[in-house]
Amino acid sequence: MGLDFPFGIGNGNRGDPAGAYRAVVHRSTDGGRSWQEPVTVARDPLGHFRFSEPSLVSLPSGKLICMMRVHQRAQQEPGDYLYQSDSYDRGRTWSLPVKISMWGHPPHLLHLESGNVLCVYGYRRIPYGIRASLSHDEGKTWDIRNELILRNDGLDGDIGYPTSVNLPNGRILTSWYLCEADSTTAGEGTSFFTSGITLGYVGATFHRET
Repeated sequence: MGLDFPFGIGNGNRGDPAGAYRAVVHRSTDGGRSWQEPVTVARDPLGHFRFSEPSLVSLPSGKLICMMRVHQRAQQEPGDYLYQSDSYDRGRTWSLPVKISMWGHPPHLLHLESGNVLCVYGYRRIPYGIRASLSHDEGKTWDIRNELILRNDGLDGDIGYPTSVNLPNGRILTSWYLCEADSTTAGEGTSFFTSGITLGYVGATFHRET
């Protein structure tokens, strides 16, 4: 995808005097045998915004896009809009994070055969489900007006972590997990956000660009 060395991405606040959650990348120039010191993609030094669970995509032009889950301090709603940062020098430096029109988390990015970029994300408010948006210009803009709803029948906010792959003939497979109202009940503690009687499961959806 335009790069001859791997990246590692992650988040955390280890050693940060402000306790701010930041998104970072690690670069390797020897096929992953060793890793350079982390480069910060996004960080709020005041700690009001927590950047976490980044997703990275490399484009043939050499541009890197990083999309991040964000939470605000003392915010009641579970999550926020996604934030995006870009790199044009193989991850050495990153643009200031910008709020994108897609609400949800966490994100996953995929470069499609058409050249467009797909972003899928959990939608953790009513109607709970999995959604996706396309960019036709390498992440400069996102077509939220034509947001694709892959699922909208989740029981609660215990959903998400979608991941997409390209399949032959232009098809896309997006996998995810969620809980449905008629899910099989199980023992206490099987759900992250509910009273502990709902059983979540992993599923997948086949779809195409629209």
